[in-house]
Amino acid sequence: MENGMSHRRPFNRFRNKRPSIPIEKKVEMFILKNSQNGYFTKFSTITSKFNISEPETWNVVGMLLSDGGVESIHDPNSGEMKICETGKKYHIMSMSRKRRFEEKPTDRSSSSNNHNHNHNNHNSSNRQRRYRQNRRD
Repeated sequence: MENGMSHRRPFNRFRNKRPSIPIEKKVEMFILKNSQNGYFTKFSTITSKFNISEPETWNVVGMLLSDGGVESIHDPNSGEMKICETGKKYHIMSMSRKRRFEEKPTDRSSSSNNHNHNHNNHNSSNRQRRYRQNRRD
């Protein structure tokens, strides 16, 4: 210990003590967790969440599909691939439908909005009627 300075040891708290999990396993665990919670995993979510390229994502998803642990469907609206645990596809689709149904407003505020909307249409038809009447004069 020269010059009166003590020898410092590295700060060990920041070292990763767990063995690193391969990206394939991380993606599979993420898909299975989403499936158990009643959600599909979109292909684009995997690319962005795990910060991997699209070709690498295709390799990982292809490997998982060929192993048989996950299955996929394509969204009818967007065409995007959705992935879930094998055997959970119809259960998740059913839960998704229920969630969409529950999200629809059923309180009076939506009916008052419709009333205002109809009232506005009524005003515009009055304006049109007055316009036509003024043109005839």
